[in-house]
Amino acid sequence: MVDEASILDALSALNHSQQPTNWVLLGYGAGKNEIVLQGQGTGGLDDFASQLKDDQVQFGVVELVVKGDAYNPVKHVLLTWIGEAVPPGLSKARSAAHRAELLELVKKKSEHLDRVPNVKEDRGAV
Repeated sequence: MVDEASILDALSALNHSQQPTNWVLLGYGAGKNEIVLQGQGTGGLDDFASQLKDDQVQFGVVELVVKGDAYNPVKHVLLTWIGEAVPPGLSKARSAAHRAELLELVKKKSEHLDRVPNVKEDRGAV
């Protein structure tokens, strides 16, 4: 990861109740193996989804509040987006390895990682 410090700072903002940040978006930089922070925001899942690009592989962590879980209602969900215009081949395969790496990083920074869906249609299931 090229931008690890910025990524860690953004992930830390998800854990601070004083910060309004509720999603972080990551993607590839100039190099095929360079994961960089592409953005973060406060508008929830819909705001996050509006940032997804059809020609990119992107990763995100979204904060959700689960109804019915009084003990720990805040969950962080790691999402992988592979846009419809991303050609088949190495970029899709490479994203699986990077997802595993990001999962470990997110687990270190998030107290609330709960579910790891990987398709846009899975949004309603979280």
